[in-house]
Order: sequence, then structure tokens, then C-alpha cells
Amino acid sequence: MTSPIHQPIRDPAHVVVALTEKTRVGKLRWEPAPQEDTFHVNIGGHTYLRIFLVKSELRNAMGDIEVHTVPTLNMLDEKGRIIWAVDSRTVNEVRELHRQAQNKADRVEERISLLMDALSKM
Repeated sequence: MTSPIHQPIRDPAHVVVALTEKTRVGKLRWEPAPQEDTFHVNIGGHTYLRIFLVKSELRNAMGDIEVHTVPTLNMLDEKGRIIWAVDSRTVNEVRELHRQAQNKADRVEERISLLMDALSKM
């Protein structure tokens, strides 16, 4: 029996869920990009992924401006061209992947641990 990760992917949610799980357990090394809220990872030397927030401002019925964010995942080829993309409007799990990538790239768990150590010594 072929494992699901090697079968043709028809549903991008399967890809996003697999990336999220590998990120959660520390198998993917997301790095911060120069752009705000943007993170990237190279997998196997041939797959380059970038996850970022697309922000838009909309005026609501009361006339107030609301900022909406849409986490977006891109797969890029070796020339930096987007060859595959998915966002949280079509796959809700992209939002969690962005959160996990940000936590890993910014070493949030490590920094919180250091903070708690410092606080316990006060």
C-alpha cells in the first residue's frame, strides 16, 4: 500500500496538514524573511515554500476600517516563480501553518522558556 504522502495530491489541505504536523514536531526549519509576517523553508534542496499574510483594509457598514489577513502559502521553483499557491480562504489550516511557522522561525517556545527562567530567579 502506498503511503498518502506519495499519492497524487488532489486536495491541498492534505499538503497543508502534513506541513503543519512536520512544523509542529520540529522537522521543518522555517526562517523569517525580510518582509513582515513572512517565513520560508527549503525542503530537500528542491522545494521552497513561503508563507505570509496578505492584508487588506475594508470599510464596514459603520464606516470603520477593518483589517483582514489571509495567510497564504506559495511553492516556488528554483527561479523564484510561484508554481503552486493556497490560502486560508480555501484551506482553513493555512492559518495554523502560518502560526506554527512564525513560532518556529521566531523561536517563541525557546524565548518563553528563557523568560520563565528569568522570572523564576527574580
